[in-house]
Amino acid sequence: MISFVHNLADNGVITSNVVKTIFDIIYWLVPHELVSSAMGEVTKASIAISGPQANNQALAGIQPASGAGDIVWWAFVVCFFAGLVYYAVRRRQV
Repeated sequence: MISFVHNLADNGVITSNVVKTIFDIIYWLVPHELVSSAMGEVTKASIAISGPQANNQALAGIQPASGAGDIVWWAFVVCFFAGLVYYAVRRRQV
């Protein structure tokens, strides 16, 4: 949902700078979906098998795999919320 709104702001549908800034901040705070590199590897292998005349434009349409920054951000968010849950449960027991 937030990616859809972020794309609307990038494409000029949402023109208010304040609204665009708010959605930019939310977009970068919410962890992005992690993407595997499997589809890219399968496509590269398929192109290699097809030979040199194969069309390399197939790789352009494939979303790149998640980088280390995305994975670290996911780990941080999971640990942060796990810590909040632990704190809330621990506080209730005392």
